[in-house]
Amino acid sequence: MEKNLDVSGNKFIGLEVVRFLCALSVLVWHFQHFFELPGASAFAVGEQPLNSVFHYFYTSGHQAVRYFWALSGFVFFWKYSEDIGARRVGAWRFFVLRFSRLYPLHFATLLLVLLLQAFYFHYNSGYFVYQNNDLKHFLLQLFMASNWAFNPGLSFNGSIWSVSVEVFVYFVFYFVSLFVGRSFRVVFALILLSVVARALGVINPVVECFSFFYVGGLAVLFLSGDQWRWLKGLPNTVHVLLALASVAYVANQRDVGSGYYGVMVSCFFVLVSFSEGWWIHRGVHKVFEFLGNLTYSSYLIHFPFQLLIVIVCDYFFCGVWKVWSGLVFFVYIFGVFCLSVPVYYLFEKPVQGFLRSHLMEREG
Repeated sequence: MEKNLDVSGNKFIGLEVVRFLCALSVLVWHFQHFFELPGASAFAVGEQPLNSVFHYFYTSGHQAVRYFWALSGFVFFWKYSEDIGARRVGAWRFFVLRFSRLYPLHFATLLLVLLLQAFYFHYNSGYFVYQNNDLKHFLLQLFMASNWAFNPGLSFNGSIWSVSVEVFVYFVFYFVSLFVGRSFRVVFALILLSVVARALGVINPVVECFSFFYVGGLAVLFLSGDQWRWLKGLPNTVHVLLALASVAYVANQRDVGSGYYGVMVSCFFVLVSFSEGWWIHRGVHKVFEFLGNLTYSSYLIHFPFQLLIVIVCDYFFCGVWKVWSGLVFFVYIFGVFCLSVPVYYLFEKPVQGFLRSHLMEREG
């Protein structure tokens, strides 16, 4: 499979571009949080800054989470599924790899939001955006299980909900890979199972994540196998046009529940079309790899940064920020990505390396 795909530094450059655009999409979508403050203007999508440029991000940015899940499924199938099935990656190693990647920043931002929300509550008698900030939800957040149940409500650093359900799917993925293996039949059966569950009214984020995660796995099997050779043999431009057409369809779906199956198809086409990265000049591979590295940090720090902006402006500048302008948008978006650089290189990466070097000693 490695011979067919454009992998640089163990990364799919084309998918790093997709990952970064998904992160940007979520950030722009959550700009509406600033309208949820006491005294803020009535929320109107069309009145947000640079609406003509970011219109689809403002209206359909929530769909990016589904692409994130599919991207994770793609990477996990490519990187782990065969090794798990062949017993080359054991349970402890798999746990350490995921724990060291996800938990340190989650824990740090959880504590940061806890402190900032306490400060905000003291002056406003209410929380900023996410209201379920009690002991029960804190404990669920602590174990990254905040959204495993039905309708638990968002709490603390609410964006972690999508990572929480993905963690649950990791467990399923590991044991399926270990005891069943990977094949088109297995992946099709698991996707069908989740689709049937949804059709029967089981509307749960874990079920939804399961669907898109295994769509990512389906894309890997498609690219690495000989089935449907005629489809893979189509010109690259045809693949890209299919992907762009599917994304255009998704961009016009306003409701998070609408177009569910269309989004699954879109995820598949995007992964298949952009994973090869033939359209990216090798001279800028490092740039996109750098931007891709910032996606998890930007995803987890954007809400604490919003909360900090609101507290600082309200406390020190008497809420002058409420005079609406594109300046807030620029400070928010640009600030998140600027902060993501030191967060990744000075916290995420070294802590990840430290945990892996020490915890891996227990393996075997």
